[in-house]
Amino acid sequence: MGNLSKSVSVRFDPKVLNHLKTVARRESAIRDEDLTWSDLIRESVLQVYPMPKEDEDSDQNNEA
Repeated sequence: MGNLSKSVSVRFDPKVLNHLKTVARRESAIRDEDLTWSDLIRESVLQVYPMPKEDEDSDQNNEA
């Protein structure tokens, strides 16, 4: 079935959002790929709060 995702809404101070956009542009150049500020948020959340192993296995089993 593929990887489904849910949309979430988050409020940031405008200065924080501008900083994230700047960091995303720099990271895009370093990695030579398009990154948005929301990509950075997703990556950061998964680094700080990694998914437990059993949840990853369940997700793969549900896709079959």
